[in-house]
Amino acid sequence: MSGLDGLVGVAGHPIDHSLSPVLHEAAFAALGLDWESRRFDVERGGGAALLETMRNLRIRGLSITMPLKEELAALVDDLDPQAELLGSVNCLVLEDGRIEGCSTDGLGLLDALRHAQGFEVAAKHVLIVGAGGAARADDEHM
Repeated sequence: MSGLDGLVGVAGHPIDHSLSPVLHEAAFAALGLDWESRRFDVERGGGAALLETMRNLRIRGLSITMPLKEELAALVDDLDPQAELLGSVNCLVLEDGRIEGCSTDGLGLLDALRHAQGFEVAAKHVLIVGAGGAARADDEHM
């Protein structure tokens, strides 16, 4: 990390297509932060090694994508209430040596429907096709 104030990234497989590091670094530059964002290509079963790397490199945060969301939810030190409910994480945060798993999938889906489509899910019957973190979330628990 040599001289950087912060390191973050995105982890999953495949990950080469992710624009997250480009977006993160543009935001860091605009804010005048000496931070860096990297891609971590980690296949299913590599969650424990990723957490060790996160601690060793002092990676402050990671965005998590498939196929690691459920695996990491079972391995982190702490889960936020949404991640615990969903059994899935899409963000990891390292603080004081502990890694917390968080999930914004469910709320992100609801916000997208509300703001982009003008659709309010509350008190409606809906059909969600899929089995990812957002699909498992429901408005009653958000």
